[in-house]
Amino acid sequence: MTSPLLAPGARAKRRRTHLERYSAEETFQIERFVKQRAATWLKRYGVPYHPFPKDAFEKAKKAMLENPIKWSSKIEIEYGKLLRKKFGDKNVIAQKWVNRWPIDFYVKTIDTYIQFDGVYWHCLDIPLTEIRKSEKPRDKARVVKWETDREQEAWFSEHNLRLIRITDIAFKQDPEGCIECL
Repeated sequence: MTSPLLAPGARAKRRRTHLERYSAEETFQIERFVKQRAATWLKRYGVPYHPFPKDAFEKAKKAMLENPIKWSSKIEIEYGKLLRKKFGDKNVIAQKWVNRWPIDFYVKTIDTYIQFDGVYWHCLDIPLTEIRKSEKPRDKARVVKWETDREQEAWFSEHNLRLIRITDIAFKQDPEGCIECL
């Protein structure tokens, strides 16, 4: 077992204990933490805390566009450097939004979208049937990621847009080959 909270009855016991001690089922609901969070948000961001603001998606999208490297892994950044070396800085866009997805790279001169996929998170390291058997939240998230990838591929195909997937393993084995294949 990876987490004590996965033991049968552990979550219910934690909630009961929280209710007895703090009059709230979850830590984030405890009044002193709510007040502390609100004060931190006001100090840092100049606005009161709101867990799910209506414009959260647009703000996240804007943040990605303003600082795309913040949203990229180190190896993905290295791939981006090679893309820019071959196609030029102005022709390579990181974190380009298409439909409702941030696509890792778009290369204007060849009108190509590129997703840089880690084999672990995109379920390319073991059979999907094995991952689907797991009850672990992480594996469930991996399956959702795999399904999103298939949805993206179908959408791009339907709209006659070129989408290429490069894996981190392929890049580690042959960085130049992952550029030349374009």
